Amino acid sequence: MTVAEELRSMSGGGLTALAQHESVVNGIPVSVLIERPEVDRAGRAWRCRVRVVRGTGRIEHSQVVGTSAHEVLEQALDLAATRLGISESELLSGASMGLDTDSDR
Repeated sequence: MTVAEELRSMSGGGLTALAQHESVVNGIPVSVLIERPEVDRAGRAWRCRVRVVRGTGRIEHSQVVGTSAHEVLEQALDLAATRLGISESELLSGASMGLDTDSDR
């Protein structure tokens, strides 16, 4: 199973992915997936989920919460870049953007 397939299986098949970055860190494949920001049902708070898969077993789930889509996306980019130990521009330059993983099923 590829890292991308593992990310899909963790979410029940479909993701609302915005960006995915895959790399190798210390010989271990690492994939970071940033989901699209979502507003809560009350329309007051936004969240953005970040998922990191290291190798074939270590999975890290995080979520940032804020008052706007822009705010949580900035926080998610910062978190993902920090987890990989790279800059946000490096993260985005090597990322697949606007993924439609529902069509991959």
